[in-house]
Amino acid sequence: MSEYTLDRKEAEIRALMEENRKLSEALVLAQEGGSHVQQSGTVSPPDMVNHPPHYQMPGGIETIDYIEAVLAQDYFKKVPGIVAHCVGNILKYASRPTKGKFSKSLRKAAWYCNRAADGLEKIGE
Repeated sequence: MSEYTLDRKEAEIRALMEENRKLSEALVLAQEGGSHVQQSGTVSPPDMVNHPPHYQMPGGIETIDYIEAVLAQDYFKKVPGIVAHCVGNILKYASRPTKGKFSKSLRKAAWYCNRAADGLEKIGE
C-alpha cells in the first residue's frame, strides 16, 4: 500500500472518529432532554408541543400513547369520565421522572388517585 493511500485512509478514519464524537455528544444532549439528533447528525431543539422529552418513556414509547392504550380498555368505558381523566393523569405524572421534580409529579399522581377513588365510590365501585 502506498504512503498516499495510508495518509488518505488515516484522514478518513479521523473524520469518522470526529463524526462519531459529535453524534455521541448530541445523543447525550438528547437523552437529557436538551435536543434531538436528526438522521443527518445535526442537533435540533426538542419539539416541546408534539414530542416533549419529559413525556418520552424508555423504549421510545410516548406517555400519551400509553395512556390511550390503557384507557381504551372496556373497563374505562363503564366509569364516569372524571375517573378516566384522573387515571390518565395518574399515568402521565407517574411516567415522567423529571430531574428534581419527580416527588412533585408523584404527589400530583396521588391527588388524582384520590379523586378517581372518590369518583368510583360515588357509583358504588
